[in-house]
Formats: sequence, C-alpha cells, structure tokens
Amino acid sequence: MKQSLSELKSKCKSSVYPLLPFFHYKRIVLGCSFVLLLLVLSAILSIAHQRQEHILHYEQNIEVLSFKEKLFVAVDDTLLDTAIQAGKCQKLSTSIDGNIAAFLTDSKELYLVNGRNLRKIADDVLHFEISSSGEGIAFAQKYAKQNALTLYDSAEETRKEITTLLSSLDFSLSPDGQSVAYYVEKDKREILMCYRNGQSSQICMDETDLVGLSNDCKYIYAVCPNSDGTSGLYSFNSKGNAKELGPVTSISFKFNHDHRQVMFYNNGNTL
Repeated sequence: MKQSLSELKSKCKSSVYPLLPFFHYKRIVLGCSFVLLLLVLSAILSIAHQRQEHILHYEQNIEVLSFKEKLFVAVDDTLLDTAIQAGKCQKLSTSIDGNIAAFLTDSKELYLVNGRNLRKIADDVLHFEISSSGEGIAFAQKYAKQNALTLYDSAEETRKEITTLLSSLDFSLSPDGQSVAYYVEKDKREILMCYRNGQSSQICMDETDLVGLSNDCKYIYAVCPNSDGTSGLYSFNSKGNAKELGPVTSISFKFNHDHRQVMFYNNGNTL
C-alpha cells in the first residue's frame, strides 16, 4: 500500500525515540549521580538529533527524506512514486521559484526533480550547482588526474562537456544556466575561464576568487588581491577586461535577479 508523506514523516520521527520509554516507565536508581544522568540524556538527545538530520526540508516545495536506506522525494507535500536506493542526501538545491531541484546522494548519484518527474542525470558526481532559473545544472566528475565539467540543460535534457581539465570545484553558473565560469590549471597556475555560446575563453591568469557571473558572461565577478595587500571585487567581461568595483572587507555578496548588480561590504559600509 502506498504511504503518504505524513505517514513517512511519522515513521522517520518515531524511529528516533526507542530509548525514551526507559526514562518514562523505569525508576531511576537511587543515588545515581545527577551529572551522570545529564550525560546519558545528552547522549540520547544527540542520537535523536543525528537521526533527524536526514529529513531535509527547504523553503520551497520540494523535500528529500531518508528512511531505511531509501530516499523519498515529495513535491507540494505529495510523495513521488519512485524511491531511491541510497542512504542519505548530501546536497539539495532548488531553482529560485522552487519548481526545479537537483540533489546529490551519498553514493554520488545526481538526480533532477522537475515538476513531478524524477530522473538520474549522472553518476560519480563530486559537486554540482543549479542555476537560479533551474534550466542549467553544472556538475563535476572525476576524470583521469583532474576533473570533468559538464553543463546539463534541464529543459532540453541535453548535456555538454565543458572541459576535462577542471582544476577546482569552485565554478559558477549564470542565472539562465547557459554560461559557466570555472578554473583550469596551466603551467601550475589556475586560469579563470568562461563558457558561453558553445565556446570557452580565457578570462584571467592572475589569482582570483570566483564570486558569480551574469548571463552570457557579460559580468564575471571575482575577488582579486591588490598590490597594497588589500583585496578588491572586480568585474570581468567575456574578453577578460577588468574593472575594480571597490575594496572588499567581507566575502558576503548579494546579486539581483540577473546578476547585473551586486551588493558587498566596502570598508564596513554596504554598497
């Protein structure tokens, strides 16, 4: 018989508390140290907390729940028919509207949830990012001595291999999911690259810390060290031309919907 989401959640939660009746129905031995009691209770609560961590509930309308070495996916509080033979969900990310999601299992399988459709899109995945539109998913896989980077189109269900020389798992997708910035290694130096319109181009050979990018790689944001020892936020275009937006005192950045504007801390003041 098909179980409901509420029944599954109830089973997940009830499996957390097998030891609690001991304290409700058995008299505590007289003379037991109060400190020892606190330690035992703390250990039980810690176990309960660990068991509950497998319920991943996000702000949007997609949930991934783990129960008895299986993963269940719920959309709009309704369980999907398919259960996944995996122990845990390592990462779950959704589009900005919450209608599309991708998640990675502890067996390194990458799944896509689009509406009420669930499908596996890759194995042996090390890391992934989903665009805010949900239309693009970039993921890294082990390849020879380095890693491969692939861009998946969730609408067309097509994939494009971007590079097999990925040197870092620090890559970033544009909001529309059509462009991606990433790093490759050349002559023992990490080079910032950008993929757009079917081609990759070199952006910067100097030390950078990628922050994000806009559609079509029009603005590629990265933190770079300055000669005076400070760090600045720079905006690169697809040709590699750079413009300093200002010195930064924090790694916290906020973008508007298309990533054409960015807010950051400059000498303690928010811009």
